[in-house]
Amino acid sequence: MGFRYEFKQLGDMKDLRLLMNFLASQGLDYRGFDSWLQRSEQELTSGFKQAVVAYNEGKIVGDVVYQPEKNLSGFLEIKNVRIDKNLRMRDFARFMLKQIEVECSGKYMAMIVDARQNNYDFIEFAKRFGFISVANLPLYDKDILDVTMIKPLDRENRGGIISLARKLAVQKAL
Repeated sequence: MGFRYEFKQLGDMKDLRLLMNFLASQGLDYRGFDSWLQRSEQELTSGFKQAVVAYNEGKIVGDVVYQPEKNLSGFLEIKNVRIDKNLRMRDFARFMLKQIEVECSGKYMAMIVDARQNNYDFIEFAKRFGFISVANLPLYDKDILDVTMIKPLDRENRGGIISLARKLAVQKAL
């Protein structure tokens, strides 16, 4: 595979359709993924959700979908991070997350993300990017633990931010 990479925010309806097809092909292993996909398309169209998309020669090879956290003002929730398995270890996800962090600087106290406890690669990646684990709770399936992690963006209120994130994770698990 040659390379001509491009990173950009989601643009027109053609980009949205390509992204939705990419997300559907990447599938997540939790109940309700199909309904999440449908809601995400609506929320991306309305602008509530945003996305940074990686392209190689016009084909989507990665994404980061994010939104304001619905239940906790001041938190930016990372909803989906996917990189084509043939292009991992090229820092695409790190690059896209860094762009989001810089663009959202001053607007949010923290970035928050969750992952299945057995998704070791993503959890290690997130830790290297500065996320810290705040809770291990079943969020999507009562029999499977998910790890909730945050990356404080407001360094002065780090302890308070971590406490708020823990409370949010517990509320989601209930």
